[in-house]
Amino acid sequence: MSFAHLHVRSCYSFLEGTIRVPALVRRVRELGMDAVALTDLGQMFGIWEFYRLAVKEGIRPIPGAEFHVAPRGRRSHPPGEEASTLVFLAMDMAGYRNLVRLTARANTEGFFHRPRVDVELLKEHGEGLAALSAGTLGEIPALLRQGNYRAARDCAEGYARLFPGRFHLEIRPEGPDSPREEREGLKELARAMGLPLVAAGECRCLDRSEEGAYEVLRRIRQRVPIDYSALAVKFGGGHLSLMGPEKMRDDFSDCPEALEQATALAGRCLVELPQRRAFSAPRPDIGEGVRPSEDFRERADDFLLKAARKGLDRRLAEMESRDTTFDDRRRELYNDRLRRETEDVLAVGASQYVLVVADYAARARSQGIELGPGNGPAASSLVCWALGITDLDPVELGLAPEFFINPEARDYPRVEIEAPPERAAEIISYITETYGGSHFAAHSLSLEHLRGRALVREVGRAFGFPLKEMDDLCGMLPDHSGIPLETALKEISLFREAADRNPVIRKIVDVSLVLEDIPRAAAASPFSLVVSPRLLRDSVPLFLDFGAMGGRRPDTAVQFDACGVEENGLLRFDVSPRKTLSLLSTALRLVEHNGGRLDLSAVPLDDPGTLALMSEGNTSGIPFLGNYWVAGALKTLKDLSFRDLIALRALHPPLFNDFGVCSEFLEARRSGKRRPAPHPALEPVLAPTWGVFLYLEQLAEAVDAVTRCGFPLAELLVRAMARDDTDELAAKRPPFLSLGEANGFHGGSAADIWDRLVFHSRISPSKGDAASRALLSYRTAYVKAHYPSEFLDAFISQDDTNPQEREKALKEWRTSFIRLVPPPGRGAWGAWPRRRPRRAVRDTRDAYPLIGRRLLPQPIRDAFPRTGKTGPCSTKFLQGKGGVTFTPRTASRTAFAAYGLHGAGASGQERLSAHERAPDGGSVVRAFGLWIP
Repeated sequence: MSFAHLHVRSCYSFLEGTIRVPALVRRVRELGMDAVALTDLGQMFGIWEFYRLAVKEGIRPIPGAEFHVAPRGRRSHPPGEEASTLVFLAMDMAGYRNLVRLTARANTEGFFHRPRVDVELLKEHGEGLAALSAGTLGEIPALLRQGNYRAARDCAEGYARLFPGRFHLEIRPEGPDSPREEREGLKELARAMGLPLVAAGECRCLDRSEEGAYEVLRRIRQRVPIDYSALAVKFGGGHLSLMGPEKMRDDFSDCPEALEQATALAGRCLVELPQRRAFSAPRPDIGEGVRPSEDFRERADDFLLKAARKGLDRRLAEMESRDTTFDDRRRELYNDRLRRETEDVLAVGASQYVLVVADYAARARSQGIELGPGNGPAASSLVCWALGITDLDPVELGLAPEFFINPEARDYPRVEIEAPPERAAEIISYITETYGGSHFAAHSLSLEHLRGRALVREVGRAFGFPLKEMDDLCGMLPDHSGIPLETALKEISLFREAADRNPVIRKIVDVSLVLEDIPRAAAASPFSLVVSPRLLRDSVPLFLDFGAMGGRRPDTAVQFDACGVEENGLLRFDVSPRKTLSLLSTALRLVEHNGGRLDLSAVPLDDPGTLALMSEGNTSGIPFLGNYWVAGALKTLKDLSFRDLIALRALHPPLFNDFGVCSEFLEARRSGKRRPAPHPALEPVLAPTWGVFLYLEQLAEAVDAVTRCGFPLAELLVRAMARDDTDELAAKRPPFLSLGEANGFHGGSAADIWDRLVFHSRISPSKGDAASRALLSYRTAYVKAHYPSEFLDAFISQDDTNPQEREKALKEWRTSFIRLVPPPGRGAWGAWPRRRPRRAVRDTRDAYPLIGRRLLPQPIRDAFPRTGKTGPCSTKFLQGKGGVTFTPRTASRTAFAAYGLHGAGASGQERLSAHERAPDGGSVVRAFGLWIP
């Protein structure tokens, strides 16, 4: 066995390393080493990615971590404390589990600037762990650098007793941070105490070219400027990079036994993490968790079968009552589909997961929370439709069940529900309280990366670059981080010229290219929850997000990504906030307040009024449909149907525009002439979309038509195309072409179809996802078409409505003769005036941020809630007898636009009547009582 590095920090040490995990594995393989350890500082974020990639490349991964050791206990926070570090390596599965527990407790119990452990934790969770004395931050090397040999020996004796036979002295190559005194002292300690001396390099970057960027990264964390010209002198020896075995032999020629000990220790670390553990219920008895009845004690699989069958019968009975053509053949089609899906769900052990999602979805609806019709893969599931999780009929819309759960891949399904942002936290709280509490549930991981403008700004600040010039430089870049810096350097001429003209900017750009996409911090995903039947700290490493909940109370989150959570057999529940549902919820409450009742799940998809509204382009205020491109397309389509809406949703955001797909589809749809398919065998596949590839389902059907491999295998290939898996595509292309030739796709047609499929897979959504979003937009349009006053009221009452969109929506309503009536005072939003005019809308927004509270008369101040905000104060109020009057000439344009009044009113003058007392004793201001002409 060759040399193995045992002290390596990756980019998951957060501004303490530049090594990406995939690059680390590739570099180790190139250097001919067959083992390597990952020891991030107080974290295990990259362990599962590291383990998975290393095993794939034939390299033995060694899970580890480096922790600060609190000298006075992990719960003490003395000012100015400088905790030293120790490196821990998992030698077996017991050691790995203890490493997980140490990480969880160091982050949740001992965090003080850094995750910390203490002697108590090391005694409790030290089994199966090998300890190294660490390097620069280690207590023993620091004492030796100070010349305090006796204290260093006492410290080593203490750790040797704590880790009998498993404590090692780490010796580093000689460099600026590892003087000869330290190396000689470690050798003497090893001889005197009989401790093994292990050679290790403090690997912080992949090679010498990244050492300067690593120092800049540290200065970003420390907020201390750096002189870039001195970096080449300070980091010329390569002592921070991942060195090969030959270089390590040269550096340790005076103590070759340290290299042998490193190799021997790596050979003793044999950890085989379980692959795809069985999924577990949040509670030992799923019946108590789902609570379908008080006396439920049956197995989850049996209950899922019964619940899905009962739900499907109810759905089919509703369909039969609406559709007289519904027959036994269609019923059998649904029954067969349900039978296949439930078999697949039970095969992967996901019945408990689906039942829990059905439970909290039903609970949310019972609490009056308006949920979305479906989202992601769950939109294609008949089981989810039968259980009431989604409102999309996958059979009617032709959605493939393989996109929910593929029997060939045996992947675990993912069900995500949508909820209004202001009520999504209620669902998360219910899941936490019902399925185990805080010790069994934690939030999912969300990483913040250094990208785009933010990255360039941070690097510039580390160089001490002038702020004004940095603002000008960042202004050349896009305001989003989706474009890589390398692409921006090629395509944005101003940015490229600035780098070529100024050598400092060139250095900033070069360092930014090295640091791009490095994670800088971790956060808890507020609407995603991981639930375990066991104590979470015994299952996965945890950390605290101190920025969550407005800084009031830190949230606990797991350190593993979605794949790591799944591999550990834990369940993840996702709630997606959707602002459109807030709009619909408010509109439905207003409909009910006015004596009406509306069930969006019963809205017909061929409603003439809704289709007419979309065909006329009256879609302002409706998410997605209000987009100018979509509204223009809707007006040009004849015989508009819901399936056209799905197609337009797949074409938006108009990624397809860059490649001409949008124009191809719209031209074919308007003319009624389908575009020719690449091969006659693909005509049935492309017929529903007028000869154009739009959905991932169509790509899988095309693969099946060419290879005749079956839809499940075809879906797996399309999945590889969508994630741009280069290695897998290179391996799958020759069989695809040979099968195509054998099945009649001659003359290069198979190769042409392959290229088309690869191209479309990168920009096409699944039909289920497009259909779910289209249905949400359609329901919003239905509310606007049939309840215009309530819709406008809900729309203008949103706090985050864009002023331009707001004014545009009000202009559209001028022909609707809808009146704006007074907002309520301090009372609830539902407190209408006693005599509400017909087809009237309340203006419930708070204008203080735009008008300025101190300029309002006292009666008006009393009628509005205090916000503590002030804004433009150019509005001039003229207080007259019996009330307050202001005109567009004396009030600011911003203030009028805030209330949707700018440009409205033929007279150019609006009145704010005198303050009155409402019948219920609450303050009501009768404001802006005008008819929109």
